Amino acid sequence: MCRELRKLGPVSIEVIATPDMAPLFRDHFGVDVVHEIRKRPRSAEIRELTAAIGSIDLAVHFSTLIKSRDMFLLHCLQARHTASLDDSVGLVDVPLGAATAGLHMEDKYLELLRCCGIEDADRQYLVPRSRDHEERVSVFLGGREAPFVAINPFSKGRAKTLNPETTRRLIDMLLARLPGTMSVCSRHLAGRARWLQFAETGRKVAAFTIPRPARSTITLPCWPVPMLW
Repeated sequence: MCRELRKLGPVSIEVIATPDMAPLFRDHFGVDVVHEIRKRPRSAEIRELTAAIGSIDLAVHFSTLIKSRDMFLLHCLQARHTASLDDSVGLVDVPLGAATAGLHMEDKYLELLRCCGIEDADRQYLVPRSRDHEERVSVFLGGREAPFVAINPFSKGRAKTLNPETTRRLIDMLLARLPGTMSVCSRHLAGRARWLQFAETGRKVAAFTIPRPARSTITLPCWPVPMLW
């Protein structure tokens, strides 16, 4: 998104993020300003933040359900236009929910870019790189034979976490399409050992775990991340 929005000219791209998420946007995605706010801010904190942001042309809240705290944030933002996947909110004058129903999330963002006048968007992903993460993965992979497939079925949000049955189908699809004996790595989470048990009994699958560090450099957001410009 940020890379493509630069095609519009001298725009300022700003993101509201939690302190945990701020480094991802600041160091990897090239936004101009990251406004930090805690995960569950009070109303006074939201008012203070939006007052500091000032007037903006477009606020983007890409969620299919705008919750009460999100709605208050959008209400306080001085935005000329607001885009969202939740078409039911009166504050949203760039409704993309029905217009992009059934599309992949990438295509939903492409539709937003088209609304901004960008037709030739580059679809290549920007993959954040972390030296700490790469070093831990290198240690884990040391001595293991290739080929190797890594799967992370977990997310901080339950709705975005794959259940054991879906994870099993995903692994079966990979094994059916990829030749030879494969090793499957699944990220370990405390209390979720049962998620790995089905993989350990597979004829062609070996399940491994990568221990979670005390604190990750990059985490998934719990507080929705509106983009501003």
